[in-house]
Amino acid sequence: MKTISTQPASLMLALLLSLLTGCGGGAGSDPVVHKSHSEHDFAADPSLRLEASEVGVTFLEPKDAVPATSGDTGLLGTDEYPLRIAEQTTFTYTMDTSDDTIAMVRMIRLTGNVEVFVIDAAQPRTTVTLEPGDYKLVVYSGYTVAEASGEANRAVFLESNPSAPIPTQAAMNASVPRKRVLAADKPTQVLLSSKRCIECDLSGANLTRANLSGANLSFSNLKGADLSFSNLKGANLSGAYLKDADMNNSNLSTATLTNAVLSGANLVGAFLIEIDLQGLNMVGANLMFARLARTNLTGANLTGAYLNYTYLAGLNLKDANLTNALLISADLTSAKLTGANLSGANLKNATLTGADLTGATLSGANWIDGVLCAANSIGICN
Repeated sequence: MKTISTQPASLMLALLLSLLTGCGGGAGSDPVVHKSHSEHDFAADPSLRLEASEVGVTFLEPKDAVPATSGDTGLLGTDEYPLRIAEQTTFTYTMDTSDDTIAMVRMIRLTGNVEVFVIDAAQPRTTVTLEPGDYKLVVYSGYTVAEASGEANRAVFLESNPSAPIPTQAAMNASVPRKRVLAADKPTQVLLSSKRCIECDLSGANLTRANLSGANLSFSNLKGADLSFSNLKGANLSGAYLKDADMNNSNLSTATLTNAVLSGANLVGAFLIEIDLQGLNMVGANLMFARLARTNLTGANLTGAYLNYTYLAGLNLKDANLTNALLISADLTSAKLTGANLSGANLKNATLTGADLTGATLSGANWIDGVLCAANSIGICN
């Protein structure tokens, strides 16, 4: 049996329950049955579309098989899944290159007959965002009659949980071999299972308390994502877009954040130990009570950032932009603030013992004693 998935995470569960009728959630519970469609249903009713909550199965023949007289979809050696996407959704499609059942998969949007993607052995994975509309997923056979060992076809399921068990032949009511070829999932599920999701759209994703240590999330869109209490130690977040992401109490120690965007991010209580934040956009970020040690903030844009009560002792903030930043009761002992812009910053009750303010702009800053620094105050509050 072969499997393909283009649906949300619950689809494989739906698949199992629709085929294994009578398998409920526990003792005394009623069986849960989800609507499903087979290739024969699609062939009999060309207007039929597979919805996100439904399950589909086709029976893929060898690429050199004798043409079927009925019940087949697509051309010889291909099968088709007619799909209907009700709302914009992002999926990741992955092809198992160790299996010869499927040679290639194409996604086509019916409006305009536009090809959305192609995956094959050379490029077995792709992530796409599908807009609402009707599509067809065309599966091309990769095996011959000679390689079929007498099998008339092989079942190809649409499913989204590649780690779930495959239904039995008896439940399928078809004597076809059982193998897994292709799986597709939302990027969140791909990330959690593989700790790798490059250039993924994870905006608004719920990743709270996720173990993503060492994960590769480079160039991914994590705008507004919930990463609170998550473990991102040593993760690759290069080029990641983390605007307004909630990372309170997360562990980002030793993570790579080169060219990442952290504007508006919630980093309250986060561990930011031994990371390079040089030159990053952290406008309006909240770092109150964050744990920073051996952290490089050279040239970081911290305009309007919340740094009240934050321990910044000994850190390099050279040329950092701290305009209108809140640094009330912050510990800046021995911090390097040469050339930093602290215009309008609130430093009331902050500790600046041993801090280097050479060339720092302090115009309009609220000084540690509550006095407002005069305009053109450089290096010292006048």
